[in-house]
Amino acid sequence: MWRRRLRSPARSPGVSRYPFRYYDDAGTTVWKPRGAESLFVDPRTHNVFILWKHLAAVGGFTKRSRVFELADQDLVAGTLNRARHVTDVIGAGPGVGTGPVSADIAADGEWIVVKNYAEGFLWRRARGQTVAEALTSSPAAPCTVAVDAAEAIGFAYGDTGVWIGFLSLREDPAGSPPLHEVQRSWI
Repeated sequence: MWRRRLRSPARSPGVSRYPFRYYDDAGTTVWKPRGAESLFVDPRTHNVFILWKHLAAVGGFTKRSRVFELADQDLVAGTLNRARHVTDVIGAGPGVGTGPVSADIAADGEWIVVKNYAEGFLWRRARGQTVAEALTSSPAAPCTVAVDAAEAIGFAYGDTGVWIGFLSLREDPAGSPPLHEVQRSWI
């Protein structure tokens, strides 16, 4: 029987690995790994946030996605870190069967966008509010980004550094074109 040998990931200077496990709210119970395609770093705290792609029914609400936080001050390279469950966020609306495939946070930490294959959600975060508190509230606005099979989303900025919209990237490089720019017109 032929076996393929997996190589260790390439090492780059200045890059650290932070292995982790998912834990419950209390940080005591380990949860099984699930697919997560959405990750962003809060510019205010430098904490890392990971959103499960898996959708669940939570507290009477359907189509919720779990959000986990890795606190910057607790991260240790090369050791097993704890990603603690901090909230659940709407991951899909009616008729959409998949959860978040991408998320981003604005450079000033004021806006958070989360998208699946068919729709996007946008939250506004007040000063002094945590990411978890912001995501627990209802989205600030419908987010009409180009999400057709897009796997990545990010905030786009103009020459003055002001947020002007989103860049959305499709997984299929043969798309026409795979990179979409959506102007900020609703907020």
